[in-house]
Amino acid sequence: MSDHVHFSWAPGWEGCEVCNPLPQYIAEAAVETVIAPLVTGGAQGPVGPAGPAGPIGPVGPTGPAGATGPAGSTGAQGPSGSPGATGAQGATGPAGPAGPKGDTGDTGPQGATGATGAAGATGAAGATGAQGPQGLQGIQGPAGTNGTNWAPVHTVLANDTTALALGTNTSVRLTVTANRTLTTTVPAAGRTVIVIILTTGSTSFTITFGTGFKPVGTLATGTVASRVFVLSFVSDGTNLYEAARTAAMVA
Repeated sequence: MSDHVHFSWAPGWEGCEVCNPLPQYIAEAAVETVIAPLVTGGAQGPVGPAGPAGPIGPVGPTGPAGATGPAGSTGAQGPSGSPGATGAQGATGPAGPAGPKGDTGDTGPQGATGATGAAGATGAAGATGAQGPQGLQGIQGPAGTNGTNWAPVHTVLANDTTALALGTNTSVRLTVTANRTLTTTVPAAGRTVIVIILTTGSTSFTITFGTGFKPVGTLATGTVASRVFVLSFVSDGTNLYEAARTAAMVA
């Protein structure tokens, strides 16, 4: 026979404080709910010593996370780390819009004069300008000594004669009634000859000096009748070069 008492705490449960001790919280509850009602008449005895602690039950489920606490104050900045290696250069970005034009800078000092370049080609000759007014006739020089076989020859030619024959005539007089081109033979070099031209009517005619002559230009007789022009030429043996001509004079 056992030296301790077995008792039934409840239907289906047999307890023994030695063989099958109840956990403390069950034992205390049994005393209050089972044993106390069975004991009648007597006063409640003292509570026995607490039994040994039962085994630790399994860990319960994790409760919901609590609210996040306030952020702590920023700590002191740590020492700077050593610089990392330089990365590869990135691609050049698109050009930005041009900025506004800046103010013009001060004019710099004038540079040294460069070497003179080679002369350019001569340009084409310009058109001959209009003939200027006839200059004043110069003072007549003293008459030269006549040669032994020379005598001046003055010839009045028929109107509108074109061949003046100044190779033998010293001077000629000619009346023109239309536009004419005059020619001549040429006297010896150094001879001076005179051509006198008279006008008629009120129509201006143009006199052109052709073969044998080297004139300043053509002669326009003008629109006033009975006017005279005197032209002098000097021979070089090949041509008669115009030396002078007068303006229109009264005949």
